[in-house]
Amino acid sequence: MAPTKVMDHTEYQKKVKKYDDDTLRYIIKECKEVIDRQKDFNPNCGYYADEICYCSMELKRREDLKKGKKGNGKKGDNEDRNKGMGQTPEEIR
Repeated sequence: MAPTKVMDHTEYQKKVKKYDDDTLRYIIKECKEVIDRQKDFNPNCGYYADEICYCSMELKRREDLKKGKKGNGKKGDNEDRNKGMGQTPEEIR
């Protein structure tokens, strides 16, 4: 069995910022296909899932910027996204 790919998460997030939207969508599509076809025997499916996640996050970040939403994905930005984290359902209401 081939060794498992290891992702440098910080570097990969920087890398996807350089890709255009079509490239990000292509990566997402290809990774989904690999996972669907090879999930039972490919040890790298977790790596491909991370790629899908980071490419999707970058597309969402760009979409939010176009809509005028502030935030660059750093801690403390986009407080609404984190609303309710660590609270009970009663506290959120």
